[in-house]
Amino acid sequence: MDKKKVVILGGGCGAISAAYWLSATPELRARYDVTVYTQGWRLGGKGASGRDEEGRILEHGLHMMMGWYHTVFSALRDCYQTLNSPEMKPPADLAFRSWDEAFEKQFQVTLCFDKLPGAAQQKWRFWNIDIPGGDPAGQPGDDFGAAPGSYMKEAVEAAMKALVESVEVDLQAADHQLHADAGWKTAVAQFRQGFQPLQNWVVQYPVRAWSVTDLARLLGDCQGAGSGLIDYLLDPQGLISDDWRFRLYKLALLLDLGLAGIIGFLRDVLPKGEAGYADINDRDFKDWLHHHGARTRSVHSPVVMALYDLGFAYPGGDSSKPQNGAVAAGVALRTGVRMLLTWRGAPLWKMNGGMGDIIFAPLYQVLKQRGVHFSFFNRLTNLEVDAQGCIKRITLQEQAQLLKGSYEPLQEYHFRKIIDGKEVTLRWQGWPAQPLWDQLEPVLLAPDAPLPFEDPWVVTRSRTVDLNHGPEADFELAVLAIPPAASCFATRDLAQQARWRQMLQSASSVATLSTQLWFDLSLEELGWRHGSTVAVTYVDPLRSWGEMSHLLPWEPPGPKSVQYLCGTYHVPAGSQIPALPGHHPNYIAERNRHVVQLSAIWLKQGYKAIWPGLAGPGGQPNVGPMVQQHSQANVAYSEQYVLSLPKSIVHRLAPDDSGFPNLFLAGDWTATSVNGGCAEAAFESGWLAAQGVIKQFP
Repeated sequence: MDKKKVVILGGGCGAISAAYWLSATPELRARYDVTVYTQGWRLGGKGASGRDEEGRILEHGLHMMMGWYHTVFSALRDCYQTLNSPEMKPPADLAFRSWDEAFEKQFQVTLCFDKLPGAAQQKWRFWNIDIPGGDPAGQPGDDFGAAPGSYMKEAVEAAMKALVESVEVDLQAADHQLHADAGWKTAVAQFRQGFQPLQNWVVQYPVRAWSVTDLARLLGDCQGAGSGLIDYLLDPQGLISDDWRFRLYKLALLLDLGLAGIIGFLRDVLPKGEAGYADINDRDFKDWLHHHGARTRSVHSPVVMALYDLGFAYPGGDSSKPQNGAVAAGVALRTGVRMLLTWRGAPLWKMNGGMGDIIFAPLYQVLKQRGVHFSFFNRLTNLEVDAQGCIKRITLQEQAQLLKGSYEPLQEYHFRKIIDGKEVTLRWQGWPAQPLWDQLEPVLLAPDAPLPFEDPWVVTRSRTVDLNHGPEADFELAVLAIPPAASCFATRDLAQQARWRQMLQSASSVATLSTQLWFDLSLEELGWRHGSTVAVTYVDPLRSWGEMSHLLPWEPPGPKSVQYLCGTYHVPAGSQIPALPGHHPNYIAERNRHVVQLSAIWLKQGYKAIWPGLAGPGGQPNVGPMVQQHSQANVAYSEQYVLSLPKSIVHRLAPDDSGFPNLFLAGDWTATSVNGGCAEAAFESGWLAAQGVIKQFP
């Protein structure tokens, strides 16, 4: 039987997931001949990473996997098992013998509060939270393929129980502090009277059937009874310390947002099942919470804006005001439910290396062993459609000429570790931060010049390659795994179709920025006393901070800590991102220099609260302990973060329903159960694309 030729265009999570699932079994490998075409020298897309000449990891931003990424971990668990199987002939000194050796668990996240109403001293305050819910005994990937709606009722019950238990504990503590205050007495008495039926319900719900309508009414009564208490907690009148004022503020947010969120879920989502999420995607998440009774101060608080920071949900990149954030309510709510209830093992999993090391190098090696072909240094320039609506020709721009038949992209890295009291050297394959120049014909730019292969505004060669459709030609099926912003100029034929055109018009993405800082000071010496954490809603524009010193054993010795910072990038007026195609060879270098400047400004504004150990003369940060810095503006369209804006989700196309018979789609920009920018959405999309190919072209 002749194999069907499948071409995958792109090298990110969606593309590699599609290739992985299309080659998952010997039977599939006998049916499909898969080739991945990607620009540049490495896989990863906006998750690509490489190591510099010293061996330090250079990322596009702060990357980690979440414990509810069951599609991702299903593939990775299988990949690492294969990588360490006899058929792959792994060396005895391989660094990671299993998937869980390649990851570290992370439970704590930190919400950062800058202005506390009524506080005597305005300073940054931190709410360090161990993410609740989930199953610490499980493993991510356990729920791969589970019915997406199976936890909807459980979500209500878990949220109700957590709300009642947390509120009662905090109320008792606050009563001990405020019992003499008349305003407190009145507010808490009224609230307890309205809250008691809800407490009774929580005790009874495991053994009784409950009505969504009755429960929503009960919660609404509780919300009304708690109105005075929430207002009091947001602005307490008693003479209390700032620490207690912060504790009461957190209780107010828990009550206000918890009641509004559960009421909205009961009224808008649960009665319709999964369709309920789609029905509220026409409005912003903040507006949806406000509609169900939450105060503006609450919906603009770090508790809510943390979701916006995690999803870079600031169209245009200006994250300086909560009002600038926008995300479809159903996407945000569904993501929040999954984050809290469906994680396994840990809510967050940090990689013991870069994305290129831990995700894409193992997947690449296993795919190569399966017979999947890779053609690097090929940039998509056009998809041509025939009269029947099929993709008939794919045009690629060849970026570099190889000195031999195929490009071998990985380098071997060595790490010294202490195991059982002895120092041993371990090895691992990973991507370098530059191409392996000795495999390429000389290019116009010198090896130490800015790299052109991932820069969409630089053309290194004019030679094009056409792939033609047909059983005896180059391909029969194609998977487009390049986001709309990066591929729209190559899909002009496709845009003649109304559905595709509508998808392009509604799709949106945002540029991001990132900085990595290596210090000759430990985390404790920097002054952070709350342990390893992932923080959000901090100083703009690098609003998210990840303490990543667990990577130090996997990098060259020297630094004592390493910190990752990221956020959205608001491109200055007059420096707009150029359209595609075009020749702007200095644009990315200019934006990178601007991010270095922004990082220096951020450090002056933000170091005191989290890293007071950097304090220098005159209150300025002492940059002497900084060993190295890597800053990056992710402005290229393939590097931008895909947004989930209100009213846009309905126009997303499913991976197996592009509207063109022989074209499938993969990436976090397609319609999935997530519908948001993350690795899980892209891996799920790749899996769905593969299932579509298998079903339609067996």
